[in-house]
Amino acid sequence: EIRVLKVPELTGESAHLLGPIQPKDVSVLVSHSFEQDSRVLAALLASGVKVGYLGVLGPQSRTRELLTEAAMIAGLAQERIPDQVEEWLSHLYAPMGLDMGAEAPETIAFSILAEVQKVLTRATALPLREVRAAHLPREATSAATSTV
Repeated sequence: EIRVLKVPELTGESAHLLGPIQPKDVSVLVSHSFEQDSRVLAALLASGVKVGYLGVLGPQSRTRELLTEAAMIAGLAQERIPDQVEEWLSHLYAPMGLDMGAEAPETIAFSILAEVQKVLTRATALPLREVRAAHLPREATSAATSTV
């Protein structure tokens, strides 16, 4: 089941709009709005549930700033924020997506979906011919590569 949420204005009082957060959920922040993304991150991280995939569009420096803002929204003590940001960052995919040479919005979306699939299935994301070759007997591997 895929659940796509568009949250027009999320505040501490409206965090319930995210609904019950499940460990199998995927959250991809792509709004380009610093304020909106920091509020969504604050609500997600305050839930205490580690979702299956949590990704943030953009450079890691922006994500650090978002996490710092999310920590302030969540009311963390100032001295705890740097360590908490590092802890949260270790569980995020930021920047998200696989290195596939994506530059257009459509190919960036594809690279993000490919990474989500890789993470959720705990797959290698290696080319199938390499994965299959690893499972073939040595003689079959050399025969298969010589015919390519």
